[in-house]
Amino acid sequence: MRNIKATKIILIVFAGVILSFSVYAYTVFYGTPWGKQKHEIKMDNYISEKYQTDFVLTKISYNFLSETYQGYAYPKEHPNLLFIIEQDRDTPLGYSDNYPKVMWEVVS
Repeated sequence: MRNIKATKIILIVFAGVILSFSVYAYTVFYGTPWGKQKHEIKMDNYISEKYQTDFVLTKISYNFLSETYQGYAYPKEHPNLLFIIEQDRDTPLGYSDNYPKVMWEVVS
């Protein structure tokens, strides 16, 4: 009886360690859902205020190599212009975009 309790405790601890590691690994490679939501709002505010027009954000992703978020947006009036907005810790506003390098296809 005592061995069965010890085995259950070991299995529960092991399952907890595996679950914790899995959650940690996911957040390292894909960011957190609340991080994406926070940066989506900030990116939308950044690009809309900078160019004084409404934008549509199409995708937010996390770059695990630089540990930053990036998003794709286009002006509502010009859906063929794609802007890439990147989190940039070296700028006062915290973001930069690729206005000089505007692409002509929207990424889906």
